[in-house]
Amino acid sequence: MAQPLIPTHRLVMVYPTSGLLHRAVKYCLPVPGGVPGAFSLIDRTGGSVLLSEAATGFADAFGFLIGKGGAVNITFEQLVTLTQWQVLDSFIQTPQQGPTLANNSLGQQTTAVLRDTAAHEVKVVCLEGAAAYVGHTNTNLGLGVNVQGFVDAHIGNISDDGAATGIYPYKWEVSRSAKYIAEFSAVVGVTLSTNRKVRRRRGLA
Repeated sequence: MAQPLIPTHRLVMVYPTSGLLHRAVKYCLPVPGGVPGAFSLIDRTGGSVLLSEAATGFADAFGFLIGKGGAVNITFEQLVTLTQWQVLDSFIQTPQQGPTLANNSLGQQTTAVLRDTAAHEVKVVCLEGAAAYVGHTNTNLGLGVNVQGFVDAHIGNISDDGAATGIYPYKWEVSRSAKYIAEFSAVVGVTLSTNRKVRRRRGLA
């Protein structure tokens, strides 16, 4: 069962794959008092991360699967009513990680289930990435380098410098319960499968 939503801010990325647009969402905790062009997020150590660096890291984390070189759109949004989100800032990012020419698997879905520091599950999904259609592991290993990079960027196994690769989600992403990803044993499982809705949109069997 999904946890009640506590964070009031999120980053939303829209990325294209062979004519379709897909969406990924990450919740975050802003440093109070930010203004457009100068927002920061509270990181897992209590320090801060520039929003622009977080947006770069978000794009690069997904770049391991969707490939580098193609532009993605990222918006920073605030919840203003129970169902309405207001855009506060936006970025056009070009992933710098991952394969140069991603061999995207149409109709495919990569699902990483992680745990936050309160042991709640956090599901991270990438659609139509450069990964197989079938596979499962309960670690970050065994499903290819693209999947491993994607997972590692979410569990702190890849270093970042804030410039070339931005700041990966592990440092600033929070769950619906406003908890950071667990530092140890974060991976519950990683599954490669097909996505029926996407396959129907593409007219695939």
